[in-house]
Amino acid sequence: MALRSRPRECGIVPRDRTRALAGVRAIGDKVLDRYVVRQKLGGGAMGVVFKAFDERLRCDVALKFLLETNRFDEKARARFLREGRALARIRHPAICTVRDFLDEAGTDILVMEFVEGQTLDRRLANGPLPERDVVRLGLQLAEGLGAAHAAGVLHRDLKPANIGLSPNGCVKILDFGLAKMMPGVGGVSVSISTTDTIEVRGTLPYIAPELLKGGVPDAASDVYSLGCVLYEMATSRRAFPEEDGLRLWHAILNASPTPPRRVAPRLSVALERVILGCLEKEPRRRYVTTAELERALRSLLPGGWLSDLRRWWRR
Repeated sequence: MALRSRPRECGIVPRDRTRALAGVRAIGDKVLDRYVVRQKLGGGAMGVVFKAFDERLRCDVALKFLLETNRFDEKARARFLREGRALARIRHPAICTVRDFLDEAGTDILVMEFVEGQTLDRRLANGPLPERDVVRLGLQLAEGLGAAHAAGVLHRDLKPANIGLSPNGCVKILDFGLAKMMPGVGGVSVSISTTDTIEVRGTLPYIAPELLKGGVPDAASDVYSLGCVLYEMATSRRAFPEEDGLRLWHAILNASPTPPRRVAPRLSVALERVILGCLEKEPRRRYVTTAELERALRSLLPGGWLSDLRRWWRR
C-alpha cells in the first residue's frame, strides 16, 4: 500500500525526472512486462513509490523502487530487502501488505498493496482529530504495532508521514525501511535536523530518549514513537516543537512535553494520561508493551472494553 504524503511528493512526474529518481521508467511505461507505472506517490532517501496497474491481476498496486543512487550500495540493498521480509512476516489489517520482491535490470522493487487515501501528516495539517478518532485510530495503530512486535519486528520510524488513512477511516502503518528484527536489535544513524535521520535510526522528533543515549531499540521505544503520534493527533503539534536540531535533542532528553490539555483544553484527562504515559523518559515507566497501551485506549471507548468486545464479536 502507498498513500499520498506531502504535496511535493505527489502527482505525475515528468519523464526525465522519473528516470533520475530511480531505476524506473517513465509514467506509462511497463515494468517487468506486467506493471504499468501511473503516478508518483512519494519518495525518500531510500526509494521512490509509484502507483501502478497490475495487468495480470487487473488491480492497482504500489511499487517501491530502490533509488538508483543506492543500487550499488550493498547496505542500502540489504536494508531494502529487510523491509520486504519484515512486512512479509506480519499479517494485520493495519500493516501494509507486501506482495512480492522483484528485480528489474538490477533495480530492486517491492510490490505492495495500494489503498486510496492520504497520510496522517497531511490530515493533521488541517488541525487535530476529534478525541474519539484519536482513540479509535490510536487503538488500530497499537494493535498493528503489536502484530509487528509479535512477529519479531520493530518499526523504529513511526510518525504521521508513515501512517496512511484510508477513506473508510482505517489506518495503515507504512514504511518499514528502518525495521529491525527482535531480539538482538543493534546498531544505530541521525542527522541533527527535525526531519532527517542520525546513527539512532529514525526521525528525531519521534525518537525515544533512551535511543539518543545509545540504548537498544525495543518495544518500549516504538511505544514512545506512538505516543508522539497520539500527541500530534490530539493537538496537531509535536510533543517537542523545537525546530533547531540541538535544542530538540536536548528537549527530548531533558524536558517534559507540554500537557496536551494545555494545547487542546477539550481533551479528556483520561486520554491525556494515556498519551503522557507513552512519553515517559524512563522506558519502564511507559506502557511496556503495546498490549498494555491497547487496554488503556480500549477503556476510553464508549462503553469501555465490553462495548469493544461486542463490536468485534459481531464482525
